[in-house]
Amino acid sequence: MKENAPQMQNTHLNGNLSIADYPKVTSTKVIVQRQYILSVIKQFGSANTIELQNLGIKHPAARIMELKMAGVPIASTRETYTCHAGLEHKRVKRYFISSSNDDSQLSLFDDDLACA
Repeated sequence: MKENAPQMQNTHLNGNLSIADYPKVTSTKVIVQRQYILSVIKQFGSANTIELQNLGIKHPAARIMELKMAGVPIASTRETYTCHAGLEHKRVKRYFISSSNDDSQLSLFDDDLACA
């Protein structure tokens, strides 16, 4: 049975920051980009491929796959995304933390930046 994805959240949990305003990733290191993706998803509840690319992650699907292989409970759904130019992009993946699992695996990545 397919999980229900959270609704798209354009604002930070406190209502002040949109995902487009989130600071861009400043490293091309894979470990930093994985931690960054987790941070974005934790802050906004979900993020899609185009949003992550706009934040500097050039191949989000690869980083998501690596996180899943490490045991992070990331789920996805597909959506139609309208970009800043008004174009509709169909079947864009939106990633979120699966609610059916606990967050114990997320803590594995809390110290990743210290090692980078």
